[in-house]
Amino acid sequence: MVRIPTDPPAGIQAAEHEPHLVGLVEQWLASLRSVNTRAAYRTDISRYLAWCAAEQRGPLELTPTDLNRYRDAAAIGSAPATAARRTAAVQAFVRFAAGATGPGVGRPTTATPTGTASSSTTALRPDERDALVASLADSASTTRLMVGMLLFDGLKLDELLRLDAAHVSGRPPAMRVLVARGDGVRITLHPVTSAFAAQHLGGIARHDTAPLFVSASRREAAGSRLSRFGADYLLRQAGRRAGLAAPLTSNVLRRTHAEHAHAAGRSVDEIAAAMGHDDVRSTRRYLAASTHPHPRPHPRPDTPITDHPGDRGSGRRPNSQEV
Repeated sequence: MVRIPTDPPAGIQAAEHEPHLVGLVEQWLASLRSVNTRAAYRTDISRYLAWCAAEQRGPLELTPTDLNRYRDAAAIGSAPATAARRTAAVQAFVRFAAGATGPGVGRPTTATPTGTASSSTTALRPDERDALVASLADSASTTRLMVGMLLFDGLKLDELLRLDAAHVSGRPPAMRVLVARGDGVRITLHPVTSAFAAQHLGGIARHDTAPLFVSASRREAAGSRLSRFGADYLLRQAGRRAGLAAPLTSNVLRRTHAEHAHAAGRSVDEIAAAMGHDDVRSTRRYLAASTHPHPRPHPRPDTPITDHPGDRGSGRRPNSQEV
């Protein structure tokens, strides 16, 4: 394994032999709002380009195997959250570069027979999904509940991370969660997720402001809310335990949810409501151009997904936060 340099060169000097990369990196960094994030990601991409040079690999030709090897290299001598941030930075940059140098903007897209752009994310195959669910028995309650809400209920990762323990109510098999959509929407959880939620709540402090998902990092204060980087790390660990070849992400789980729900007979409008899409075009991106046959539908009671359907089509363009 090639170790990533501890002190990468200032700027993006590792890409000097490919000037077009410098421009792509600067364009991507300029699209980020936070000054601190730009500074951190500049260092992260410099490390990645140095690794690519040492490995003699094209920086924009990132395969799942390459990503796993880079993640392992980035983890050497680093805190898990730092390694997760470095990997997330690389994935975000490669998606941006693919969109900037080809069709679409911000991420690679695939043309479908109907002309709809589909998400580049690939859903889990039925056997992969079964392996993941089976492996959750050996996972921490935080990981179990997070995977359940993403896979069985199609919720957004950002929604989950904002939840407090007080936002979950009821008893299995029909526990409910209040998510921050508009004035708030109560969603009845899938029976499997309800069981995970009951187990999880039994092991954490219950008061009005207690986060539902708490960070286990020793670098953070006890009871700190789980961060996006921490959640991404836990999902990747869950994918590895299940033996998945590609990294497990929240988008992979949400696309799997959409495809299973569609195969089970749910309408696009119902799936859009469950996933928090204001525009059904966002949902159709998940359903278009599947790369494998329809998965087996998972059991779910014939009850409404939400208390009210919400806006099922506003006419505006879907944004990145909706997918």
